[in-house]
Amino acid sequence: TLREGRQKEILAEELVPGDIVTVQAGQRVPADARILECSTDLRVEMETIGFSKSDGEGPGHARDATEVDETVGVWECKNIVFMGCRVMSGNAKAVVIKTGANTALGVVAREMGWV
Repeated sequence: TLREGRQKEILAEELVPGDIVTVQAGQRVPADARILECSTDLRVEMETIGFSKSDGEGPGHARDATEVDETVGVWECKNIVFMGCRVMSGNAKAVVIKTGANTALGVVAREMGWV
């Protein structure tokens, strides 16, 4: 994690909005985050938060760093990765936007009565 200009090892529970995280294939996304840069093959499993198994173009869902218009809903933004989802291929650098109970997974957990 990059915090205050320094590379640090930080537990997911200690992340705060504004931290920069890197994720790669096989890892789970530690917080909801907006992608700053990524490999062209970035694909993320998103069933954890209620998406379909695939976007129809391969396993998982393609993600990229393309900026989107502010009017686009967060669920349609391909430049967002969500806490708890597994990176299936590729890698990314992203800025944390939500953590813990404020993440999409936190919302799903509340709606399902898990917390």
